[in-house]
Amino acid sequence: LDAQKLMKLGVLPGPMYAKIKSGETITLDSGQVISPGDVMGANIPGRTIVVGGDSCDSTQLHKVAQGADVLVHEATLENSLAEQCVQNGHSTPGRKV
Repeated sequence: LDAQKLMKLGVLPGPMYAKIKSGETITLDSGQVISPGDVMGANIPGRTIVVGGDSCDSTQLHKVAQGADVLVHEATLENSLAEQCVQNGHSTPGRKV
């Protein structure tokens, strides 16, 4: 959605934006008709973000994260506590189990 174009046409953010985004043609109070093709650009693919919680067994995460754009791995303990981390079922930022 090219918000700049819509603003220049006098369309303020709100319900009309939603209609255009959903593919509807809108008519302004002035009678001007705006089609989605007038103000929509090319589709932009989304991103896949996977957030993995603190776990020493992340074998299933590999399947879920395959092909992701971003992987965030949360770890409770620091690397110097690796022994305690494994005993308690946690992970560290640098620990591979």
